[in-house]
Amino acid sequence: MREILVDVGNVKTTQETGKNIVFACLIRLRDACVATSNSVGCQFGSCSPGYFGFPACQNACPTGTFGLNCSQNCNCEPQNLCNHINGVCIDGNKCGKGFYGAACTKIRTKMIFPPRVYSDCEYLHISWPAFNSSYYIGSPNIVKYTVLFRSESTNLSVYQSVNATSSYENDYAIKFTHENSLTPFVFSVRADFLVSIVTDEYIVEGVPSPESSPLEIKCPALPDVSVIPNNNSVNIRWNDPQNPSIQNVFIHATLIGIGDCFSLSPSDYLNYTKTVNIGVKDIQLQLDYWRRYIVTVYGLTSRGISTSPSTTTIMTSFENPSGPPMNLRQLSQSNQSVNVTWDNPLCSQRGGPLEMYLINISTLSSVVTPTTLGNSKNMPPIQINNLTPQIVYTLQVAYKNPVGVGPSSQLLISLNRSVSNQPTSLSVQYCGMNSCRLTWLPPKEGYEWGTLIEYRVFYWKQVTPNLVNNITVQANVQDCLLSQLESGTIYYAKVQSVFTYGSASSEIITFNTLTQFSVQLVNRSYSEIMIQWNFNQIASMFTISVEMIETLLPFTPVFSKRIFNLLDGSSGVHLYKISNLPASSRFRIIVDAIGTNNTSIGSSFVNVWTSPAPFQNSRNFTFNPIVPVFNGSLLVNVKFPKFSGYEGGPLNGFYIVVEKTSNTSRKRRSVLNQTQLGLSNDANIVYYSNVSNPSEIIIIGSGQVFDSSNLSIGKIGYSNPLLEPNRTYTIYAIIQSEVDGSSEITRSPPVVFLTGNNSSNISGSPIIPTSTSMKNNQTDSNNTLAVVLGILLALVLLALIGLIIYYICRKKCQSGQYVFRNYSKDLHVSFEKKSYLLPDSYAWWSVPRELGESRYLIIDPHHGPSSTLIGKWSLNELLKTFSREYSSIPLGVKFSQSIGNLK
Repeated sequence: MREILVDVGNVKTTQETGKNIVFACLIRLRDACVATSNSVGCQFGSCSPGYFGFPACQNACPTGTFGLNCSQNCNCEPQNLCNHINGVCIDGNKCGKGFYGAACTKIRTKMIFPPRVYSDCEYLHISWPAFNSSYYIGSPNIVKYTVLFRSESTNLSVYQSVNATSSYENDYAIKFTHENSLTPFVFSVRADFLVSIVTDEYIVEGVPSPESSPLEIKCPALPDVSVIPNNNSVNIRWNDPQNPSIQNVFIHATLIGIGDCFSLSPSDYLNYTKTVNIGVKDIQLQLDYWRRYIVTVYGLTSRGISTSPSTTTIMTSFENPSGPPMNLRQLSQSNQSVNVTWDNPLCSQRGGPLEMYLINISTLSSVVTPTTLGNSKNMPPIQINNLTPQIVYTLQVAYKNPVGVGPSSQLLISLNRSVSNQPTSLSVQYCGMNSCRLTWLPPKEGYEWGTLIEYRVFYWKQVTPNLVNNITVQANVQDCLLSQLESGTIYYAKVQSVFTYGSASSEIITFNTLTQFSVQLVNRSYSEIMIQWNFNQIASMFTISVEMIETLLPFTPVFSKRIFNLLDGSSGVHLYKISNLPASSRFRIIVDAIGTNNTSIGSSFVNVWTSPAPFQNSRNFTFNPIVPVFNGSLLVNVKFPKFSGYEGGPLNGFYIVVEKTSNTSRKRRSVLNQTQLGLSNDANIVYYSNVSNPSEIIIIGSGQVFDSSNLSIGKIGYSNPLLEPNRTYTIYAIIQSEVDGSSEITRSPPVVFLTGNNSSNISGSPIIPTSTSMKNNQTDSNNTLAVVLGILLALVLLALIGLIIYYICRKKCQSGQYVFRNYSKDLHVSFEKKSYLLPDSYAWWSVPRELGESRYLIIDPHHGPSSTLIGKWSLNELLKTFSREYSSIPLGVKFSQSIGNLK
């Protein structure tokens, strides 16, 4: 082998001719390696900057590192890509924010703590220390400090730059001001430093310091502020704030309401303001009597910056009322009394809360002193009694508050000699929960005040006598419907007859609207309904009326309105059951709560349907089995069977169901449809109709569900799959009676059939059912004839049955072709005698009396138990099984193999 050595600078490269490998020895010292394929590589020294790896330092440093032994990290952004030898940023990268220099290895100057910030009510003061190693990192050659600021939602902006002084060793400080003194600000300081090179120098921006906490230009509230009402003024005091920047005090009083009777909206507030020197420390502000104010006090600096406010709500003192009651008027009159009312004085004239109304009645005549009928405060309306007709009385009403009595209103009262102009016999015809009808009679005598123009009906709630409603009624009408009333509320009412020259009112009556409550359905059946209600008052009793309003029965039942009394009138929840109702009928049930005066104090009703009656309750109901006919080997044609005699409701659901016959136990499931039919896992609904007496032909095994209503689309359990060859199926029909979500169903007798092979052609062949004897393709006339003949044959059979039973008893062990002996008590016979106990036929089958799944027992007498469908049993076990099965076969349905055609 021949080696050629090539020197490249300080790197010695050994190249090799021939088939050996060539390495470039990237070693810092000369003659430091032999790079042959069988050499040891680097002999001493280390790899050049930017390289690593054995045997010849042939690998460049990984991304993000550079230099000797790849020990230095790149400081580039954004991908952190740099030259692996010298660390210079490449591919568009540049030095990171905290670095500078050719290889980005030098750290920019940064103050590592935020600046100090405080407020003095005029400015925000920002201060920071000069450079020292405890507060800064990076270069100490600081040229200037740049103060940055921002509000909470903006980016940092430059506020001011401060030149650095080399001889300055104390803190730097500046003042910050802003037009919005309520906005908080944060601050940061950036130290910009000088970088010197051989031929030049330049300034590099430092890294901003951490930000200070948000702070606004604000002042604390004035110390010891007090706001004390004094009659119609308020005294305001404060102490010296010890801050020379605060020079004035601003006082702001806002009127928000008048006493307890009126409140202003914010848009109508009235403001009273006053500004005084900070040294006054005590001021009185003149306001109005019996008013509510919000008083705000705060200090102001020369630049208009305010301290935190001190806020107090006050009410000024009472004063004597300055206005009389308003609109004093007469409501109605009788022979010796009148009803009067009035409105409160204006709120601004009351001067304080009401203590009572003072009422005075006087006359110039010497008569009996009238009396008043009112409440403790004489709140209107009031009734004045013991009046003498044709005597003029003077009524005076005045408002009295805690301080004094205001001016009075005056009304002259004079009764006519005969008060014949007022309506009479005002009464309540009926009341509901939200309406009442009033009736009255017209004036009895001739009209003294001219022509009767109209009636006016006034009504008001007991709790709000000043909120009076009225309705105008024509003069020829003496009744009125009051609507939009509150349920369970006491009302007053009167009727006023209006004439050309005056008006007269009836007596005031009271009435109660009915209390609202609801009646709810708890449970129902085909003959019973249970209801409940919750009444929150005490009644003397409840009356329950039941009336039939609709029926779906094929006949109209005889049902008259029923009324029941429930003597338990206690408050709370009540249950009541109503029995002996017709099925499939709709009833209106009304519950009335009766008060102590035998009048209704609450009423409610509910409309409820009874359920359909069970099918077994209809004695004449008949439901024939389905008559299937083969249409090929795997298709069966059927029609919906005949039915009649159901009297328990409407028939509105008709189904045909096909299910595979299975030896496993039946599992029930609920098909997700309205009828909630219970079917086995192998059952499929192949037909549905809601039309009475369906007559179309349904093809079983066609793959298509027959649905004349399209209601079964997408519902579970509806399908018509292809029939499987040599498979036993059961088919039956279902009738449904459904009323208001409640259903009754019944099934026709099931029919079992066996499909043929795919290649067999049994089209048109009748199917022999295992559950009932059936005929195919018979007309209605043939069916009628069969019934008549059946009755005649039955009479003959009754006579033959006695002879057959007698014959069987005599010939227990001899029955012609079929011999059977019942050894249920003792089957211990010799083996030779056991064989004759078995029948000679190939097929025996039986059907239980309840028409369930058919059971088969097939025995081959030639080959023994090994060829039976019940498994390989011993002869003794087979005998016991056959004895049990044979004895369960009903009399008259034991067929030979020639009928069943089973091989």
